[in-house]
Amino acid sequence: MNYEYNVKKGDMILTEIGSAVLMRETRAKWFYLFKNKMIGIRKSEFWEMVDTGKLGISYAPNKKYRTKQRKRRTLDLTKTHVTEDHEGLFDDFIKFAQPPFSIAYNVYSELNLDFFIDKANRLGLECEIDRARFGTNMLRMYDA
Repeated sequence: MNYEYNVKKGDMILTEIGSAVLMRETRAKWFYLFKNKMIGIRKSEFWEMVDTGKLGISYAPNKKYRTKQRKRRTLDLTKTHVTEDHEGLFDDFIKFAQPPFSIAYNVYSELNLDFFIDKANRLGLECEIDRARFGTNMLRMYDA
């Protein structure tokens, strides 16, 4: 994971079209300043975009005592090859992340979903699949 620490006010969000500054946090959302407008984003959406590479984070250097962001994380398997060890990547991911978390995979990938669902059942987690017509499917796992 590129960004394993939580964000704080004053950190920068980096995208292809520009950058924004995190201004305010509520229980469910982050608010950031982008082109003189205050915009809100759900925390689960924010971390999903960070983990899939759509957003980058530039941490402010003067902020101390950051904790690791373990919830609402996404394991991105969309850019991996079929020959890679998806099971090993998932085992390493589970050691870091805590439920709820997601697994992103391509619609046409030859991913063994039964392995992930079986592993979730052994861990006592509930699973659901968010299917997309084109692009990225999500396998979401929650506490039972």
